[in-house]
Amino acid sequence: MAGAPASLRSVSTAATAPINYSVEVPGKRVGRYINSEDTGELADVHEEKLVAFGNARELQTPANLEKQCFELRNHATAVKNFKDSDEVKRVYFPEMEALVKAATGAEQVFLFDHTIRDGSSGAGLNVTKPGDAAAPVFRVHTDYSDTSGPARVKTLAESGDYFSAEQQTEILSRDFCIVNVWRNISAEPVQSNPLAVLDPASIDKKEFLVYEMQYPDR
Repeated sequence: MAGAPASLRSVSTAATAPINYSVEVPGKRVGRYINSEDTGELADVHEEKLVAFGNARELQTPANLEKQCFELRNHATAVKNFKDSDEVKRVYFPEMEALVKAATGAEQVFLFDHTIRDGSSGAGLNVTKPGDAAAPVFRVHTDYSDTSGPARVKTLAESGDYFSAEQQTEILSRDFCIVNVWRNISAEPVQSNPLAVLDPASIDKKEFLVYEMQYPDR
């Protein structure tokens, strides 16, 4: 990768592992179909690259949202069963609203999605039954871009389930961000497929690819 050297340094010895990066296929756009017909316009092809990893808990200078776009936080939850979607919405959503407000200083937080990922589930990347676990995403990616972030705000407003069209206009006229909050929901430490994040300073924006996900309704 051609970006500037990462500013994060770990006190532990880094390990290396192969990581999948999306690559372009001539004549096709990069992306995949989700519960929709494959019309042959998208290609989801990857290329393995050996990447060095460190333990984010051992960073000499802790990462923060403002600079590295991620940070680690201790958080105790009252949720007993993360596979109970009703309990997650009733208990965990308010917890996460408070956590994100504390981390970002946001005036308002709208929670619109939650996903369980488990490498042993045998499922695909997307599941439809509440409480089911989807597979990990085995490629480097961002969930939202400068284009898809505002577009997601519009679709959430159009659904009528999260905020109104008037609120949409207000959100898009101000600073906003879409935040992922991840946690291990097992009693034991994660032994395989751990979550990996990177310092955005290590990536040149020219290296980004547009990755399309085509759903039946969007």
